[in-house]
Amino acid sequence: MNKSFKTRLYYDWVLYLLVAAAAILIWYFAFGLFNAPAPTETIRVFFAGKVVDRSFEDLALSKMSDNGVKLVEIDSCLVDDAAFSAKYAAVGLNGCDVVIALESVIDKTECEGTFAELNGFENVYLRDGKAYGVFLEKSAITALSAYFSFGDSNYVALIAASSVNGGDGALTDNAVVFLRWIADNGKVQTHTEN
Repeated sequence: MNKSFKTRLYYDWVLYLLVAAAAILIWYFAFGLFNAPAPTETIRVFFAGKVVDRSFEDLALSKMSDNGVKLVEIDSCLVDDAAFSAKYAAVGLNGCDVVIALESVIDKTECEGTFAELNGFENVYLRDGKAYGVFLEKSAITALSAYFSFGDSNYVALIAASSVNGGDGALTDNAVVFLRWIADNGKVQTHTEN
């Protein structure tokens, strides 16, 4: 028996190796699938510009964890990048919960059906008499500039209508809580103020 095993191993070692590798890959993907945060436990932010410091993800996660959020991700693209329109449409409007962009970019975007209507916010971005976003005030931009590179133009923060975290009929209101936090007159503490 010992000799037949050695003979089989000599000829079939590649199959044993492939079976072991397949088992490891299946376990890896299954573990990731079942342990990855659900969309209701994730806040994805699209920023139309340059992200300076990604530690904002950790800061936002610490602020949002009481709401059941387990992951905060930032996607970004410079407005003058050739791929901006495609990334803004595919990732920002259809894959993220919160969009932060220049007012000029939002002016060119069809708001109805693209962004959620907001209630209870001040300093709102209006289109056809409906509030779709919040202008980031100077104090909020100053606080957020430790993480994001803002220009001299007005910036608007909005909630994508496709977000499962957008409140009013969505599964959670985590995006509304997040938007209120970043728009709250610069009360976003930087990592050095903690």
